Amino acid sequence: MRKLGKLEPNLLKEYILENLGLNRREVILRSKIGLDFGVIKLRKGYLIVSSDPVTGAGEEVGWYAVNICANDVATSGNRAKYLTSTILIPSDASPNLVRKIAQEIHKACKKLKISIVSGHTEFFNLSSPMVVASAFTFAKDFVSSCNAKEKDLILITKGAGIEGTSLIAKMIKDRSLLSKNEIKEALKLRNSIGVVKEATSLFKAKCVNAMHDATEGGLLGALIEMAEASNLGFQLYRDEVPIHPITLKLCNIFKLDPLKLISSGTLVASISEDKLDLAFRVLDKEKIKAKVIGKFLRKGYEIVSGNRVEMVKEYPEDEFWHFLGKEYESGNSAK
Repeated sequence: MRKLGKLEPNLLKEYILENLGLNRREVILRSKIGLDFGVIKLRKGYLIVSSDPVTGAGEEVGWYAVNICANDVATSGNRAKYLTSTILIPSDASPNLVRKIAQEIHKACKKLKISIVSGHTEFFNLSSPMVVASAFTFAKDFVSSCNAKEKDLILITKGAGIEGTSLIAKMIKDRSLLSKNEIKEALKLRNSIGVVKEATSLFKAKCVNAMHDATEGGLLGALIEMAEASNLGFQLYRDEVPIHPITLKLCNIFKLDPLKLISSGTLVASISEDKLDLAFRVLDKEKIKAKVIGKFLRKGYEIVSGNRVEMVKEYPEDEFWHFLGKEYESGNSAK
């Protein structure tokens, strides 16, 4: 099976981040590992821009593309207002698939109050549909994942592996691995992948230094990216990480680490200790569960589990791709 996922950070640095075109002075925040968006300084305020491709989500690819892009912009503390999309459809697919994906994008944008301003659609030599979306907004101020501070507490919303759990539950071939109620509960997690509400609420209350959405690479990948962007390290308390029981069950079945499972919907926030109570009050008002799962250090990436400390040396491969590999190799015979 073809290996999929983010470009390995060292390759990203060598091949992409060294080739960013003209360095205009108004571009005050540009591509960097761990950043969710770029920022252009305007005469008054800022233009915030983010772009993401979505694959592997089946016919819901349009819905995911809008929400994931909106999440990236939201980690600035601001809501996305505009979107462009490129829809690539397998050459042998029915034209009805084009309509279905376009309707998903439309409905997702309506719900998030986003206007679609331009785009492109074509049939292409692909095995499954792909949507590349770019979201942007105008803002008076923002935070970014670059601004975490040493000794800040790491707070996350909801839990680890949210998106991966819903995707795996949708794709497992052996439906006997979960009960009907468990499958239904896991699929419902799809509706939790947005972080717009919590990110904008925390920013409005002025209680966060930095925010990041835990996408590919899961919670651990997000922490590494956030730490690198801020030139810091971190200490993660594995036993404190909230994980849905069905996420744990699926990870046990397929031998996956929930900390490395794709997790859009898990907002990672860097908060000074004196702002923590305020942050919990803000999230409680929005009925969003949250928990402190670690802290930022001067250097080093540590996972603490009981009396054991594990030093993280490299960026993790997302466990969702490992799951797909197991499906491809064994036809989902794992039990």
